[in-house]
Amino acid sequence: MRQREGKLSLKKVEVEEKGIRYTTWRLDGYDMNGKRVRFSSKDRQTAQLKLIELQAAIHNAAVETPVHVVHTRLSDARLRDAEAAIELLGDRGVTLLDAVRAALDDGGLSVRLTPIALSAAITQYLSEQKDRVRPTQFQVWKSQLERFCDFTRDALLTSISTETVKNYVATLRGKDAAGPAKPATRNNARAELHTFFNWAIGKSWMTDNPAKRVPKATVDRSLIEVLSVPECRELMAYAASFREGRTARFFALALFAGIRPEEIDRLSKDPRAIDLEENVIRISEAVSKVHEARPIEIQPNLKAWLTAFPTGTMRGDNSSVVLVRRHFGLQLRQRDLPRHTFISCRVKASGHFADTAIESGNSESIIRKHYYHAVSKADALAFWEIMPPA
Repeated sequence: MRQREGKLSLKKVEVEEKGIRYTTWRLDGYDMNGKRVRFSSKDRQTAQLKLIELQAAIHNAAVETPVHVVHTRLSDARLRDAEAAIELLGDRGVTLLDAVRAALDDGGLSVRLTPIALSAAITQYLSEQKDRVRPTQFQVWKSQLERFCDFTRDALLTSISTETVKNYVATLRGKDAAGPAKPATRNNARAELHTFFNWAIGKSWMTDNPAKRVPKATVDRSLIEVLSVPECRELMAYAASFREGRTARFFALALFAGIRPEEIDRLSKDPRAIDLEENVIRISEAVSKVHEARPIEIQPNLKAWLTAFPTGTMRGDNSSVVLVRRHFGLQLRQRDLPRHTFISCRVKASGHFADTAIESGNSESIIRKHYYHAVSKADALAFWEIMPPA
């Protein structure tokens, strides 16, 4: 009796259905259990791949070391390297992926990388990024990377491990230096280093990102940080007296209108946007950070400040503004504290979630969740009584 198990054939067949003629590729035969196998496709390559898959199964049934047909992006050379590496591992109980990760973390593969000092890599990185991001973001990156470089004592890139990054993040302190930095601050540091290391990998200076396996800190986003009423009074009094009050207008708009620093910069190019007759500031789409126009009602105390200081710098990178920020710890990420204070005091004093959402460019749900309970009603009312010096 003729054996039919394992016999397969692929034929080109002309088919006619409902008056339509077309060509299909038909696979016919039997598997090793004698079960009939049928498959057809109009695509020749698909049919051939199916034939190879079934032929491999027939081959594997008769040998001790089977082969597998898989779809992969690896070249033949890389597949051979992977097979050889697995053979070298033998029965050690670790996977090829585990072995590669261990080699990267322990610096076992670093000998094939270009050795470069962290400071040199940072210099080149900042040079490439300077014209790609806003000046404020650039300063954040520069400050963070310089602190990390000092922490590692300018180590070679290839010697930086996950533990190095973990230990650095753990050393970050809060503004008063009495306790650890807030979770959001630690997460931001981790993210900035992660971006830098990815760039270094692209330069072939590293093979793995040591920040990748540093766990993120849990952030409590129930409330945001604001300035207290005494801090607001002190800030505005200082701005009014410092260098003949040239920064008072800038900080009044930031604190009593909640306008972002970069928006104040753009607002300086449109003097008609601040309308003291109609008591409104019109933030256009061109001025808005999120490209959405919004009106802001000028409150009585803000009108008093803008009237008392009709001129002055409106640029956040002005040296006088920078000095005032530094004096009150409002540089870098803390620079939005005046805006957060405005939103919190505006909604608490008025009770108008919709109006506050429109003026700040936020949603009512965000304001209700994060801002409404950030200040007391008494502090909110006192905030709007802060007036310029007589």
